[in-house]
Amino acid sequence: MMLRIRRTLAAVFLAAASVGLTACTPSIPSVTWYANGKAVDVGPALYCNINATLEPDCPVFNGPVAKLALRPGDGVQVNIPSGLYDAPWTLVVTYGDESERTSITRTEKTYSYVVKPPRGKSITQIDLQVLVPIAGTDGGVEYTPAQLWVLEVTPA
Repeated sequence: MMLRIRRTLAAVFLAAASVGLTACTPSIPSVTWYANGKAVDVGPALYCNINATLEPDCPVFNGPVAKLALRPGDGVQVNIPSGLYDAPWTLVVTYGDESERTSITRTEKTYSYVVKPPRGKSITQIDLQVLVPIAGTDGGVEYTPAQLWVLEVTPA
């Protein structure tokens, strides 16, 4: 009887410890891109955590890229996961060739954002970037992406 109680207590302890370890490990969020009735949910192409010594810890490097087909003039909705809701993020939208880019920086907290191209333009790529401050070359502060989700667009 005593052996059964010890085994039960050991099993309960191990289960609690594994739940505790899982709870301590932050999950890496995925982003949902939506257009033309199709949704693609994908993890980050780059995901780095910045530790107290300001050295990056990047569990995801060269991760997946989402792909959607769009017609000229079509927009894209990006759903921002709750884990990024408070983070400083920006959307970098590329139209046509890579020489035409627009940055859309979050001005208010939102869980989704719709990107519409300017008239006569087509979206070719959208990057959702979570930014971290770094020391700039002129002594000021610059921002660089520490986390990145990418949508590549193909013609429909």
